[in-house]
Amino acid sequence: MDSLLANMNIISGATATTTTAATATATTITTTNQLFSDEATHGVTSLDDFPGMSPVLDDIHKMSCQMSCNHLGDVEKTLEELVNIVERYSYGAKVVVVVAAFALTFGEFWLLVSHRDDGPFAKSLDLLKGHSLEPDFKVLNKFLKALMDVVHTSLSFLEPPVLNIPDNAPSMADANKFFPQAVSHIIRCVVQLSTILGKKVSYRKGPHRSHPLDQNEQQQHKNIWDLFNITKDHIQIIARFIGIGYDQEIPEKLRNKHVLFLISDLDISIEEINILKLYQRDRSDAYEIIWLPIVDGLSYEKTKFTELEAKMTWTHVVKPCKIEAAVIKYIKREWHFIKNPIAVSLSVKGEVTCLNALPMLLTWGNSAFPFTIENERELWREVDEQSGCKIDLFINANIDRNIASWSRSTETLVCLFGGENMTWIQEFTAKVEQVTKSASVSVKLAYMGKNKGKGLIRRNKLGQEIHVIESEFQLQFWRRLESIVYSKIQQGKSSKTDRVMREVMKVLSYDSSGGEWAIFTMGSEAMVTTDGKMAMKIMSEYDYWKSQAVGFNFLQGLRNHLTKMPLDHGCIHVHMPVLGHTPGIVTCPECFKQMEMYYTYRCCV
Repeated sequence: MDSLLANMNIISGATATTTTAATATATTITTTNQLFSDEATHGVTSLDDFPGMSPVLDDIHKMSCQMSCNHLGDVEKTLEELVNIVERYSYGAKVVVVVAAFALTFGEFWLLVSHRDDGPFAKSLDLLKGHSLEPDFKVLNKFLKALMDVVHTSLSFLEPPVLNIPDNAPSMADANKFFPQAVSHIIRCVVQLSTILGKKVSYRKGPHRSHPLDQNEQQQHKNIWDLFNITKDHIQIIARFIGIGYDQEIPEKLRNKHVLFLISDLDISIEEINILKLYQRDRSDAYEIIWLPIVDGLSYEKTKFTELEAKMTWTHVVKPCKIEAAVIKYIKREWHFIKNPIAVSLSVKGEVTCLNALPMLLTWGNSAFPFTIENERELWREVDEQSGCKIDLFINANIDRNIASWSRSTETLVCLFGGENMTWIQEFTAKVEQVTKSASVSVKLAYMGKNKGKGLIRRNKLGQEIHVIESEFQLQFWRRLESIVYSKIQQGKSSKTDRVMREVMKVLSYDSSGGEWAIFTMGSEAMVTTDGKMAMKIMSEYDYWKSQAVGFNFLQGLRNHLTKMPLDHGCIHVHMPVLGHTPGIVTCPECFKQMEMYYTYRCCV
């Protein structure tokens, strides 16, 4: 036992608590110099204090959760999940974060073992009952020692080279050929070790959904997993999820159809339902939507459900009492549903083509069908080849026919703006009208509201010359922007190199920061996006750039002047809904530095 703890101290420090297990890996991370900037110091005492550590810590936590659950003992599946998470890291960094995740997993395990007789939580578990610890840990210790030998050898390649290397020594190029294979072995060893630990603990039934399932729940979970991964029977999957028994017929309209499982709680808004109805109406019978309302127990608001059901005459609605508890747990575990609506895409071959097709649908409409990453990548390829971001990606006829029509005119400046400061709105719109009149340019002003705003500013407050889109279509506009960013992040794009993502991120960040913003566009030219303060400054300094802004050149003159102005970079933050997986690294749309990531819990009636 002592030798086992000595080996684990290499990873997790003197104690095996959860916090210490993760924190102690900072020493290893510092030696690699692969993940962080030169600001890294040996004085780090907590991973939270380490520069740029937030997304890495999140990855470590996700991997630890994967090891704890370990996909019902499926080593290959867990291995695949871990490899996907560490894909963006260098090989040396992969070693560090994987071992850190295992240290976290082992820390939790050892804490329970240490207090299995006196800890209130440990007592509630059937932990290692009837087993002798020593024999199992002797095997575990040998396995762990071998793992750490490989880890240390691998990380030694990242240290500065030793001077006076013999002429006959193998070259680094030759050694590096074996490095990916070594890293792969390390990850596999970690998964196998976590499997050994996982088999030692069986949780009783509990309310916390991150706990491993009990034996009956485990079998139910496996049955559903087999439906998707082994049976792949389209009809059986639908029948299981909508609660139809063997003696019942599945609705005819769902047979031989691609299906979107729309998953939400009862807080889904009427506006969101109407947006989906719009796309479902134009689908040309290519797919069907099935609404699965996820509620806590049977004490849900039946009146509210009835009201929502009445609005969903265009889709198949499943009553909450028909949805099995095992199905709900599967949806939360495997499809990562938390609260915000998602749409899981199921092909006629019984294959899940996308864990959340809503962003695709809101961005591309039914052109996104059959809702695959490959299809969306092809759609983006056509847009990304253009010279900049065009307003027609933000606004289409479904959102507002007037704006869509104006944006096609090469003789009209279209200005979209948002925010809630009436003083700024009045001063800005007056200034835009004054400048465009002086330049003999036609202008159309459109108010786009505020994302998750408390209310729509009424038309009579804004004046007749300002176009205001309806609240439902304001929501669609903002959901579309969020969907574009979500899609770009999933594809590994950065606002530093992707112009579309940069412009969308600007609008979302200005709005999230509580400020005003403006977009200027004219015909097929790439649009100009700026915050409210800068937009007002540009208009106020018209005399400095008016010689460049005659007629059709107005937008180009505005753009040139903006590029000459010094960047006034305040605090930029973006509120994005949680749509399953936590997004990866995101760069600032203004200065292109990596943005920090925080969790926000929000209740906004």
